[in-house]
Amino acid sequence: MQDIPITLNIIALIIILGVFLGFFISLFIIKKSFRHNTSNLFMGVFILILSLVMFEGWLNYTGYIFKVLWVSNFAEPFNFIIAPLIYLFVISQFKGFKKEKQWPHFIPFVLWLGYCMFFFIQSDVF
Repeated sequence: MQDIPITLNIIALIIILGVFLGFFISLFIIKKSFRHNTSNLFMGVFILILSLVMFEGWLNYTGYIFKVLWVSNFAEPFNFIIAPLIYLFVISQFKGFKKEKQWPHFIPFVLWLGYCMFFFIQSDVF
């Protein structure tokens, strides 16, 4: 098997610092706004999703993805949840926001996650 070199430089350091900062900020935003402010909850989940997507990008950039192949493409379904979270954050700022009618925005995410499950459950041996 070919040995893939690990690339660690200043860009990789900046990316991983941004990822950890995103996890840290989203943790506090979600924890603080879980019961009180729905719009901040959407923003916290949005920051968490972006941090997860950037973490996969960091794994690909540095070459660590070859060390942990089982996490390859784990953030791909999250691309379908970014736009609904931005929409729900903006729309929840208005007074007439109703939580119960917003679930259809997450249908593409659920369908793509179901499609990706076939990729996730297969073995690492190709």
